[in-house]
Amino acid sequence: MKIKRYKKRVERTILPILFFTLCLLTSCMQKGKNTGNSMPTKDMVKGSIRLHPDTSLNDEAKFVAGISVSNKSKELKRFTHSPFWREHQQNMNRIWNLYQQTSPKLTSFAQNELEDINQECGFAFYPFSGPDFLFVNALFPKMRTYLLVGLEKLGEPIKIKNPSTDTYKLYENAVSGIFNLSFFSTEDMHSKNSNDTISGVIPIIQLLMVRSGKNIVSIKYKKLTATGVIVEGSKQDNLVEIKFYKQGSSLLQTLYYLSRNLENKSFQSHSGLRNLLKRNQSHQIVCFTKSASYLMHNDTFSNIRSFILNTSNAIVQDDSGIPWSYISPLSWNFTLYGDYHSPIREYADYEQDDLEEAYQKADSRILNFRIGFNRQSNLQVIVHKK
Repeated sequence: MKIKRYKKRVERTILPILFFTLCLLTSCMQKGKNTGNSMPTKDMVKGSIRLHPDTSLNDEAKFVAGISVSNKSKELKRFTHSPFWREHQQNMNRIWNLYQQTSPKLTSFAQNELEDINQECGFAFYPFSGPDFLFVNALFPKMRTYLLVGLEKLGEPIKIKNPSTDTYKLYENAVSGIFNLSFFSTEDMHSKNSNDTISGVIPIIQLLMVRSGKNIVSIKYKKLTATGVIVEGSKQDNLVEIKFYKQGSSLLQTLYYLSRNLENKSFQSHSGLRNLLKRNQSHQIVCFTKSASYLMHNDTFSNIRSFILNTSNAIVQDDSGIPWSYISPLSWNFTLYGDYHSPIREYADYEQDDLEEAYQKADSRILNFRIGFNRQSNLQVIVHKK
């Protein structure tokens, strides 16, 4: 009897241990099958993915943005002890505070007025953008992909070697317009001192990303094939890919900037851009334009205008975007925000009587932030009828 009881006791003890060990081995083997060199390096934290920022890319951007850098970047850390950098930090904080007065209003607008677009769309197309990552991300914060297109060249990621007061002033001037006026002046991206230059849009986008609480994972030059597929490329291919994520988030987002003229001849010859947008129609495209110099009011930009109307699920623009006469009420629902006023003097020829009439007839909603050229801003949210 004692022997039988002992056997039963052993079985009750050993069998659960064997079962647990077998499960553990099976789990480890399964993980081994799913892990390989082709997979990105990721750590699991409470069921979410921990993304790995590139320390160098982020610290170089933080340095010119007036933000303290990590201890890993010893040379940059040494530069931050300079009284000139500390003055730059104060200047950048003052400039950034101008945008901070607008930022909560943009966030509120995105949550209250663009909620459906942000839920349904996953791809934001921003033609005539320059390096303006700030506004498109603020209004459409959770897009998987952003595609910015402008004339400005790509340039190279920030690499600080011998910073001077000219360097600091250059970056301060380059971003003060977007923080204060909501648009860039590309003339501010250059300096008389040839040793202190901003090589293109990449440094500005880096600065805006770290200032707005993003971590940069990678910056790579890419190439857009004729079929609309993005592959490895070089600087000469005029396409850059920046992967990033918001601090505290596990959503990896991708920004592409394409340096390209969107005039008819150039746009038609670039089948890759057209096919890329067509490929992403299933992801629901929102097209965003502001301060677009009324280019699509001209016949020389009629092709990009038609293409946006034919491929977009939604359009968010000020009056410098697509002329109101092309927004058919048979195909589009729309909501008007702010007030329509005549364009500023430089664009006086692009006054739109039909848009003014639409504002007079519609019960337009309040727009409590400045966007575009005019102080009396306007915005149209246009959604394709299903």
